[in-house]
Amino acid sequence: MPDNVKITCMLVGQWTDAEGDKAVIEELSKLEYNEFIKQVRKYSYDEEPFVHIVKTGSEREYYLASVQNTWEYLDISTDSKMWKTFTKVCVDVMVETESLFIFIYRKIRGSIQRGKAVLVRKYKKRHA
Repeated sequence: MPDNVKITCMLVGQWTDAEGDKAVIEELSKLEYNEFIKQVRKYSYDEEPFVHIVKTGSEREYYLASVQNTWEYLDISTDSKMWKTFTKVCVDVMVETESLFIFIYRKIRGSIQRGKAVLVRKYKKRHA
C-alpha cells in the first residue's frame, strides 16, 4: 500500500462516502477519492485486512481493521507535510462543525423568540 494511502487511512481512522469525508481524504492523500478507494480495496480482502468496508444500503463505511496498532505502524514526523496537512484539515473540520452548530442554535433561538412574541401578543389580545 502506498504510504500516502496508508497514512491517510491511519490518520482518519474511519470514513464514509460523504462529500466532506471525500474532501478530507483527497486533501490528505493528494489522490482523487476514487483512486484512493481503489488502492484501499486491494487491502480489504485478505484474511487480515488493513481496512474493513461495510456496505449499508447504497453507502459504504470504511474502518481501520486494527485501531489499537495504528500508532505502532504510523511512522510520520510531526513536522512532515502530511502531518501539517492533517492538523490543518482537523482545524478546518472543527471550525466548520462549530459554525454549523452555532448557526443551528441561532436559528432555533430566533424561532423560539419569535414564537414567544406571538404567544405574548395573543395573550395580550385575549386579556385586553
